Amino acid sequence: MLLGALLRALLPGCVALRAGAIAAHVGPIWPEEAARVARAADGRRAEFAAGRSLARQALADLGAAPCALPSSPGGAPAWPAGYLGSITHSRDQAAAAVARQTDLRALGIDLESGLRFKPGMERLVLLPAEIAALPTDDGRARAATLRFCAKEAFYKMQYPLTGQRLGFHDAQVDLHPDGSIRLTLLPAVAGWPAGQVFTGHSAAGDAGNVAAFWLD
Repeated sequence: MLLGALLRALLPGCVALRAGAIAAHVGPIWPEEAARVARAADGRRAEFAAGRSLARQALADLGAAPCALPSSPGGAPAWPAGYLGSITHSRDQAAAAVARQTDLRALGIDLESGLRFKPGMERLVLLPAEIAALPTDDGRARAATLRFCAKEAFYKMQYPLTGQRLGFHDAQVDLHPDGSIRLTLLPAVAGWPAGQVFTGHSAAGDAGNVAAFWLD
């Protein structure tokens, strides 16, 4: 399944989604955006340019005029008034999801194209309980990567609301066979108490591992 179809199945209908190969979507970096990648390598500049290009296409799908998407102080895209969204990319693919603020309060997506985690690396991003829940067969690396992907998507969703940077051990992820995610926030964050539970969605396919969270 292509990346766009994989993500589309996770997101509500109010979200405009654009996705594809980075090489096919590298557009111009607007002057207001350039500082973010001024010293970046060519590969990173291509990822950034493709993500911004796809985001502008998604915004246009919702009727927004073309505009610069500079980075906020925390590094997330600064969306035009009335809109919110999330950008993600892997080595060769990128996606942007955008919604009107009248439809959603927050949105985060993440893509991981590889199976990133060997057993020795798991403890860097997973809690002991999450590691204990991983399968012991060939599906272990994908299960670990999906948990990482879920945390990334949630952190992207929450940051514009809270302004708080979270570590990988600040949330516990439980994956269910139907692709749903139960994420438990461990510390209190902004207006959310410790133990607050959020529901997200995940999928895995040839295009990679994807996860999405949003708040209505």
